[in-house]
Amino acid sequence: MKHAVALEPGSAIYNTNLGIAHQHAGQFQEAAQASKKAALLQPDHAEIQQQLGRAMEEIEELEEALEAYTAVTKLDPSHEDGFCAMVFVRHFLCSWKGWRSRMKKLENLLRNKVLKRKGWGGTCDQPFRLFSYPLPADLTRDVSRHVVRKELASLAGREVEVPRVRLDPDTKRLRIGYMSSDFGGHTVGSLVKGVLTSHNPFVVDVFAIVLKTEDRVKAGSSREEIKSRVKAWVDCETLNDEEAAEQIQKHRIHILIDLNGHSKGARTGVLIRKPAPIVITFLGYPATSGGTADSILTDRWAAPPELAGLFDEKLIYMPHSYFCNNHRQQYPLTEVSDVDGIVRCGKGSCFPPSTVVFSNFGQMYKIDPQVFEVWCRVLQSSQDSVLWLLKFPSKAVRRLKKQFQSECRLKDDRLILSEMLPQDQHHSIKGLAHVGLDTMLFNGHTTGADTLWAGVPLISIPGDRMQSRAGASMALALSAPTWLARNLEDYEAIAKRYLSKSMHVQRALSLERENLQYRIRSEPLFDTGRWVLNFERLLRITWASYGESKWNVISLDSPDNSANLEPSWS
Repeated sequence: MKHAVALEPGSAIYNTNLGIAHQHAGQFQEAAQASKKAALLQPDHAEIQQQLGRAMEEIEELEEALEAYTAVTKLDPSHEDGFCAMVFVRHFLCSWKGWRSRMKKLENLLRNKVLKRKGWGGTCDQPFRLFSYPLPADLTRDVSRHVVRKELASLAGREVEVPRVRLDPDTKRLRIGYMSSDFGGHTVGSLVKGVLTSHNPFVVDVFAIVLKTEDRVKAGSSREEIKSRVKAWVDCETLNDEEAAEQIQKHRIHILIDLNGHSKGARTGVLIRKPAPIVITFLGYPATSGGTADSILTDRWAAPPELAGLFDEKLIYMPHSYFCNNHRQQYPLTEVSDVDGIVRCGKGSCFPPSTVVFSNFGQMYKIDPQVFEVWCRVLQSSQDSVLWLLKFPSKAVRRLKKQFQSECRLKDDRLILSEMLPQDQHHSIKGLAHVGLDTMLFNGHTTGADTLWAGVPLISIPGDRMQSRAGASMALALSAPTWLARNLEDYEAIAKRYLSKSMHVQRALSLERENLQYRIRSEPLFDTGRWVLNFERLLRITWASYGESKWNVISLDSPDNSANLEPSWS
């Protein structure tokens, strides 16, 4: 393409194709440069603007991406992926004007057009992006199925043979593969690190199936520690889907655990080739895989039996929370005070004495207008309260401030927006908050665990899908159901209780915080060793029941399971 552009530098099509080529090669700055030039040459071409939006989004120039996607919807009102992309970026930037009408239009578009199209799409075919929208729960499931069906169509006429694998009768060790694009210091890698390094080597052999090799500096020490503890580090980044599936099969994996699902970095094309007899989806995508996995690891609170219709998999129930973490080992808590203004507002602390600090440490795209209105009403009920959020992402700050001014109608100093906290202290610093306010449609997962580990109660509403029930899962694993609200009105009432001046109420709340400090050290949520032991038992039960269709739920207390923890051989 470079040669074509050199011959015809004024061709918008050649320049946009060059941008696409750079993007596929991971050369995102070059992609942006070529896509910008194409849009300047032919600004009235919808597909050229769509590519510009993709390129700008990739380098996190979200305002320019939004401008490009908006142009697409004006140039071609029927452009499905242009509209889906515009909706996502607006939501990501907390641009909520017209939010409800956009959601209705998006639902109609997905049901009546996207799910019926046969060709490959773009943004509309990314179910992870639907998690923070108020769409029916079955729609996310159907979009996931749609993505998998299109991948399967690429295999038409080619049979996929499930590998026949048997356990070595001498060792009786299961061969477990963890497949991920993140084994570094980012979210999933940091959470699962304790699991991968805590497995009993006499019970399982652990294989890391690596979909992306991160920069050593960005990955930190986590990746190297994991690499030193696994039986094999299987690098599949440069392999195509068929080659990657064959590479996994060569290691005779019994159970493959997919940590991506349909999140960024996913390799659906690998999973549909059945690289292992059993595939479990877990952690990175808290919803059904839509057909790539046999089972999903969850718990009775995150995915109760009445929600089974939202899953195409068998439900594997952990006895406590399905959510694993490495907080106890990786993040020792230290006492922090804010006398020196760790979280600064001007020259001093943002938290005056006697001020109740409400907090949410998640990404801002998880905030929706409904829950934000409740946060405003809570703050309006007492002048001795502030809302503390992170600039996460910083590009959304300008619009969120405007929302605060228009919705809350309070002084600017009642909204504390701090920079991302230092990695080695962020849990302790978060302990300066008094109450955590969970997002409603897509709960805080890692950030929810961070809040609780810092000793801060987290108010949450269990929703009607797995991604909105993580708060409930973690609260119940801490034996702390009093923070769970039945609805938005109840959520608001619980939050306002923390503002009471009553000595009796304040004494009860103080005792609640003290109890939380005890629970995070004694209850199962942060006990990685206990989590791994239970998981290994469930893996053996899962393997022992391989090929049986009578169980839709696998758990440690299922009939016939507790008596048969040894794997069978085929």
